Amino acid sequence: MSNSWDLGQKEHAEFKARMFKMSEERIATMDAVLTLNFDKNGKKNYIGGATFIEIYEAFMKKKKIYLYNDIPEGMLYDEISGFSSIVIHGDLSLVN
Repeated sequence: MSNSWDLGQKEHAEFKARMFKMSEERIATMDAVLTLNFDKNGKKNYIGGATFIEIYEAFMKKKKIYLYNDIPEGMLYDEISGFSSIVIHGDLSLVN
């Protein structure tokens, strides 16, 4: 399986920039963002860097932010808490 790093550093950076811009544009058209924060590589309720940026973008655009699982413990806990995220504990009926 290839990834954007296979393109080279410059091309990878350009790819990531395009993805961030596309994400920003899509979030602007949405009512809410649902973050599926499952366990990953031994980290409970994992939220990676790109997902954190999407949550921040949704917050700045005053969109509802739903987290499928609890806010992960770690260095971004306070920031994610500050986004007034709604934790649904896997209950998709709470998304509205």
